[in-house]
Amino acid sequence: MKPMLIAHRGGAHRHDREENRPAAYRRSLSLGVDAVECDVRLSADNEVVVIHDETLDRATTGHGHVGAFRAKELAALGVPTLRELCRLVRGKVRLLVEVKSASPYRVMDVLAEEKMEREVLVISFHPEYLRPIARLRPDIELGLLLYKFGGDVPTLARYIELGRELRATTLGPNLRLCSHRLVSAIHDAGMRVIAWTANSKLLQRALIRVGVDGIVTDYPERLKTLL
Repeated sequence: MKPMLIAHRGGAHRHDREENRPAAYRRSLSLGVDAVECDVRLSADNEVVVIHDETLDRATTGHGHVGAFRAKELAALGVPTLRELCRLVRGKVRLLVEVKSASPYRVMDVLAEEKMEREVLVISFHPEYLRPIARLRPDIELGLLLYKFGGDVPTLARYIELGRELRATTLGPNLRLCSHRLVSAIHDAGMRVIAWTANSKLLQRALIRVGVDGIVTDYPERLKTLL
């Protein structure tokens, strides 16, 4: 079975001012991707907004911390809300929502209000952001991300154990971790593997060979030619 094609931050080709913007998501939808990924944080007025960084400086023409601005002010800088993105992709593709610093409770609220519970995968590097969702909304699928082993996640066994504790359906290791052994062990534990972020065809082919279930990429059109 071929892996899911997932457009990272909308598939913005690493152009800072395009990532996590509606135009990038629309382009990826037109390509026929299977899913799109976004990052969420909280605005000053407690709205869940779609932006990767803690500050505005890299990805917008604004300056300062995201949490110091209201959603309306952020919208003027091109930063959409999660609510807007849900409405753009609902019924078309799966939405991966990476919780950066947004309250998991507010994320749950938006997903419920937009009737997106069964069309999303909420992901994070931080188990504490996923635990409230696991406890209160078992109908929302979860995925635990990992950059490297060490610290709180010293081994593959501990990674799988954390996934089970969260009732996660998916584990999301960095592509450098994705060996046949890792992918097989996660599959044997009953979870999917979504690898990130593979931008060259060489890396994309390698991930296909080891049997991952999904590949996150800034260049969905490249991966599309391999699937």
